[in-house]
Amino acid sequence: MPCTRNWILGTNDHNRNHIVTVAISGERTWFRVPDLWHFTSELPRTEISLDEFDLDTDVWFCGHEQPTLRAIGSHFHRLSAIDSIDPILLLEHPAVRPAVWGRGAVLDGFHRIVLAYARQQRFIPAKILNVLPTALALSLHEVNSLRTAGLIP
Repeated sequence: MPCTRNWILGTNDHNRNHIVTVAISGERTWFRVPDLWHFTSELPRTEISLDEFDLDTDVWFCGHEQPTLRAIGSHFHRLSAIDSIDPILLLEHPAVRPAVWGRGAVLDGFHRIVLAYARQQRFIPAKILNVLPTALALSLHEVNSLRTAGLIP
């Protein structure tokens, strides 16, 4: 399977530098993941079947990083730190090209999807956005600063 490029994680932690990008109608918009979680705090949780996800899509290495033992170990470290399955964050939008999720984009939660698969769960909790909060999008200046700092490609 080709590497999906609907989103790119900028860092491996869940602080203010946890960045996601999504392309809607070919236009990339960047967000800080904690801002999206705050925005979705009142959305209901739903259960999504793991069958809706293409688990053979490369979302971690994408030709930018070799799947070395160290790189895989880094992801395993994150997986082992997950105590419970918190909801994942999805975007269901007609202008988003589905990649891993058949109805849209995964904004946050790839490690939780892998953990649910490893635990042989049939469903995973999720919050689904139908619109992106453009007011929360990073400015061009912020995106360029993050690129200069090497946090995002």
